[in-house]
Parts: sequence; structure tokens; C-alpha cells
Amino acid sequence: MTELNLENILQVLPNEWQPHIKLFNKAENPAIDGELTILLNQQPKHYFLEFKQIHRKESLVHYTHTDLKKRCILVCNALSAYLREICIDLNVNYIDESGNIRIVDDSTYILIQGQKAVPSKTIATMTTGIVKCLFAFFAEPALLNAPYTLIAERADISLGMVNKTMSFLLNNKHIAQQSTERRFLDIQNLQYEWLISYLQKVALKIPAITCPQPEHWENVPLAKGDLWAGEVAATQLTEYLIPQALLLFAQNLRPEKYPISKNQNSKLQMKKAFWGKELNISQNAFALLTVAELLLSKDGRNRELAEMINDKYLHLTKLP
Repeated sequence: MTELNLENILQVLPNEWQPHIKLFNKAENPAIDGELTILLNQQPKHYFLEFKQIHRKESLVHYTHTDLKKRCILVCNALSAYLREICIDLNVNYIDESGNIRIVDDSTYILIQGQKAVPSKTIATMTTGIVKCLFAFFAEPALLNAPYTLIAERADISLGMVNKTMSFLLNNKHIAQQSTERRFLDIQNLQYEWLISYLQKVALKIPAITCPQPEHWENVPLAKGDLWAGEVAATQLTEYLIPQALLLFAQNLRPEKYPISKNQNSKLQMKKAFWGKELNISQNAFALLTVAELLLSKDGRNRELAEMINDKYLHLTKLP
């Protein structure tokens, strides 16, 4: 949260509160960012403020471990309904940029919920071919300046689609119009847009089959170009959980033989890899695809894992 957002916060507070915010010098008051004064029943009330970006549950849990939160209001970005529920469970007072507010103390109970963030801009929809080509660029950044024939091979798309992707990047100002060497001007924003297009337009169209559960996911032989995704990939990136749902992107949807588990209730899902088998997938691209599939599951635990992976590898300001 920056001072640039201060006007937005004042705008979401009810006018009848006559809100006033005084910012503190961080050198003099490193623990708090400012003070909010509001008028309730003609009586002024004062609260300390802490400005903080919140994108996952762990950030809130860490915040509650400080003594400051007991006498502070958290001023933050727009919180999801899930994170607002976590604030209630953890007894965290907050004001977010969308106008969701919780202020609860011995003499006050204020809860304003359901305010939605206003979209900052319209996001250009990517076709399946553009999604595939961009993934190849994320996987191998040097491809952005490679010959179109090599890009087409690594992304498993046509030369015409490479040309359309370049036009998309230029028209939407993701790369400079005139430059001797192409580079992404804001890769985090582009990857956020990629996630939206992948989730809405591409993911559900990818051919997939269901296979018997292996005794252990590590027993499944991988061919060149195969890649674990979803919970298994999250385990590889974070070592945070034992995966329950197994998802493998495979170049060939004819699985090799592997030891089958006696557990008949769980399955292994295999999706057709949408990239060429020669593509060298970077850790950044691996993390991006992992986040995409975790978000696709609509599972709260997987959402937290996606936020954790984003914080560690991608550094996107928000997730879809």
C-alpha cells in the first residue's frame, strides 16, 4: 500500500464519519503508518493504521502474531471473500480498497461486506495459439528473439500463429514498437493476463484421460516433454503437502506401465501437453502453469498454495 492509494481509501469510508487520516514518519514510527480519526455518534474515535498488501492467508496469520494488530486497522488491497472470512476468524480489523470494512472493539461493531473491486482495465483476450506461444516465451525467454521457425517448433504452433502473437504483443504494448531486441515491458502483468485467458479459454479444451492411481506419483515414468502439474507440481515447488489429486501433462496420452495402487478411489489425470517436446521449461513457467492448475481446481487449500507459489516465484500483484 502506498500514499498513492490513500485517496482511494478515504473515498470508500462513509462521509458521515468525517474521516481524516494522518500519516506518520516511518523513521519516527516504524511500527505504524498513520492514524485514522472518524466520528461515531458525534464522538471522535482514533485508530492506528498499517498499510499492507494481503494476497494469502499466511500474510494475515503473520500479521496477527504482532502486538500491533490489537490496536490497529489493516489498510490493504481489495480482499477476496475468503480472506475477509479469515480476518473475522483471526479478529483482524481492516479497510480494503473496495470499501469492505471491519472495525470491532469493546464499544464498536462495524462490518461492511460485499463491495467489489472496480476492474482497472479491459484485458485483451488471447486465443489458444497465443496462450501456447506465450507459454513458450515464458519457458525459454531467449525464444522472444529467436527465428519464427524455432518459436513455432518449441510452442507447437504454426508460423502464422507466431506472427499473430507478435502482433498481439505489439498492439497491447507488451513489447516495444521499435527495438533491436524484443523484451517484455511488464512480464508480471502479461502473466496475469495469460492466467485469465488460460483459465477461461484454454484449460477446459485440453484433451485429457483418466488412468489408475499409481502406488506413488514418482513411479510414473516421464517421457521427454512431460511435466507434472497441479498438486504434484506444488509439492515439487514447495514441499508443503502430500498431493491427493495427480495431474500430468504428457506428450503422448498413452501412459507407460507403472505400479498401480490398490486404492481405487483416486485417479491419475493425464492432459495433452500443449507445447513442443523440445521446449525447455523454466522454473518461472513451471510455477505459472502450477498456479493456473491449482486455481482451476476451485479448492481453497489449492488457492493458498497458488498464493504461496506466486509469492515465491512469480511475484504477481494479484491472482485471478
